[in-house]
Amino acid sequence: MLHEKLTEMLDRAATDNATKLHQFIVGPAGSGRTTQAAAYAAELIARGFANQTRSRKDFATVSFDNPGDVSAVTKLMGEAAGGVLIVDHFKPRHDIEDGQKLLHNRLVRAIDQQTTTVVFISTPADLAEALRNMPEISQRLRTTINMPKTFSPDEIAAYHHDLKEGDRIRQRIAEWKAARDEDLRPKERHAAPQTARFVKPAGGA
Repeated sequence: MLHEKLTEMLDRAATDNATKLHQFIVGPAGSGRTTQAAAYAAELIARGFANQTRSRKDFATVSFDNPGDVSAVTKLMGEAAGGVLIVDHFKPRHDIEDGQKLLHNRLVRAIDQQTTTVVFISTPADLAEALRNMPEISQRLRTTINMPKTFSPDEIAAYHHDLKEGDRIRQRIAEWKAARDEDLRPKERHAAPQTARFVKPAGGA
């Protein structure tokens, strides 16, 4: 389930336009950071905070550690515009590359212009050092969701199983409701079509 703090924040954002939706999701490997970020992105889209042309599971993801070249970053930011961008492996690099520089600048612009919701995934140590090196981002994001607990592979597998089962149940309920609504919809009554009568031409044989 979506983390209760994120749920509370989304409830607040529904009535307060000043609430910022960008997030840091921080925790060690195995704490469910990526799964939580994906759930948050899906919830943003489902609630109408992001581009409604996207499906619940369709959102862009980029690794800050290796975002690709300039053209790849430009294409990615275009795809994420109006929706949600998950920035994974948010960590400092001493030899920052052109793609990372461009991604950093585009992220700052997207946050300022509120064109894209950005969710950063990082470990506590990487985040602290990254924000020291990139104050432009640290000044713009104030909310951090900490996920300190690590989960075993069996627990993660069970979570994904429950998630998929929940999706199947919701799909079946939606199909049942659609069929019920169709059965309850008043049926239109049409008059029987009139068949044209043959009229013998005047003066014909």
